Amino acid sequence: MLDVIVVGAGPVGLFLADLLHGCGHQVRLLEAGSGDFANPSVLPGEKPPENHTQERRPMSRVAAAQVERAHAEAWRFRTVGARGWWARAHAVGGRGNLWGGWLARYGSDVFEEGGWPYGARTLNPSYRRAETWLGAVKGELYEGFTRAGRELGVQIRPGTFATRLGVGFRRGNPAGVLTNTVVLRIDTDDQEAAVTVLRGGREETLRARTVVLAASPIETTRLLIGSGVSHPMLGRRLTDHHMLGYILFEPNRPHVRMPGLVPRPTAIIPRFVNRGSSDRRGYRGGYSLELLGPAPVDTLSKEQRRVLGIDTLGGSLTFINAIGEQWPHRQRYVDLAPRARDALGRRIPTVHFHWSRDDRRIVEEMKSTCREVAGALASPGAALMRIRDPFVHPAIYHPAGTFVMGREQRTPCDPWGAVRSVPNLWVADASVFPSGGDGHPTLTVLAHTARVADSVHRHLMRRA
Repeated sequence: MLDVIVVGAGPVGLFLADLLHGCGHQVRLLEAGSGDFANPSVLPGEKPPENHTQERRPMSRVAAAQVERAHAEAWRFRTVGARGWWARAHAVGGRGNLWGGWLARYGSDVFEEGGWPYGARTLNPSYRRAETWLGAVKGELYEGFTRAGRELGVQIRPGTFATRLGVGFRRGNPAGVLTNTVVLRIDTDDQEAAVTVLRGGREETLRARTVVLAASPIETTRLLIGSGVSHPMLGRRLTDHHMLGYILFEPNRPHVRMPGLVPRPTAIIPRFVNRGSSDRRGYRGGYSLELLGPAPVDTLSKEQRRVLGIDTLGGSLTFINAIGEQWPHRQRYVDLAPRARDALGRRIPTVHFHWSRDDRRIVEEMKSTCREVAGALASPGAALMRIRDPFVHPAIYHPAGTFVMGREQRTPCDPWGAVRSVPNLWVADASVFPSGGDGHPTLTVLAHTARVADSVHRHLMRRA
């Protein structure tokens, strides 16, 4: 019998498997998508083609479109309140294949205001473990960013990036991964867990002493409900980030190239507002900014340049992105459609969007700050273009909070991700976050993952 089954082979699942395998445990990772993100995911439930693990072969446009439609039908979802896009990647490495590698530790305000069961200092050792695993490196500050920071009177620091992403996530791990394996249900008792999966068109049952969910807050919610887990908070405290983006086009400023692992100058301007009693705003939470550039104009595709009206390859681009904290709201949650099913017979997850007055206030301030920062950076002839607005094109980027942790018995999970009402079950993804934070969440999710690994290890050792 396996010691641990991990559901989901994104960065969380891969890190967790590496940690537990390093402790001597037998671990198996289950991934619904393919083993190679360069190939379209095979429709889960169908037998993978013979060349599935071999070098990619060209697909016709018709065949690629058929695979894409089949995959979309197997992973349907609904939104209520707005038509929203969900950034997903069904493959080993998960959303790490789409991620730019930005790393940021949450400040103490996030933990204090968000009602987390511990403070920022508690996570420091786990942050260091995650940074080591990711190969974190710090960039260099472009002098233009430094000048703008002095002019605006704000703290600005170099960006920190993961060097292990993309193909690095797919290098394999000691535990091994079962791809094209869809988990349908989990049943546990005091002794073991039985995981029902769909693999190669057939249902199978895998057994382990423990199970850890790392499937993303929305898919984890679907799986918990489908497994008969019931809790008043399940799916109810959904939060995300307000993602706002601008491009500063400067036709008269050359782009900057810098040697090393981080190819372009980057900077982070940490939490702008609500940093204490002397800096209160009319909403909860805060936001941070990420700067990247001046980059070559050909960073954008020809079509992107056409849409933005940039008809030259001269000059440079600076990307100004703001990440705002979205606070939980009773009208923002995840549940399952009562009757609608996907191609695999599963109930379809439904994401309920809602924007409160506080949400609109913080986004308006984010826009104002982005324009202010762009003004401090801009050279003569510059143009500022908004490319991402959370209210114009709603999206699901960093969902969290659907199965929160806490010290109180009323919370679904304890501070180490162990599910209170179900034995031998842990949650390692951002489902457990009491609040969304004000920066890129990957590092904090992996810091939580390290705590989960410690908790599972202690549990297995007690029962050895």
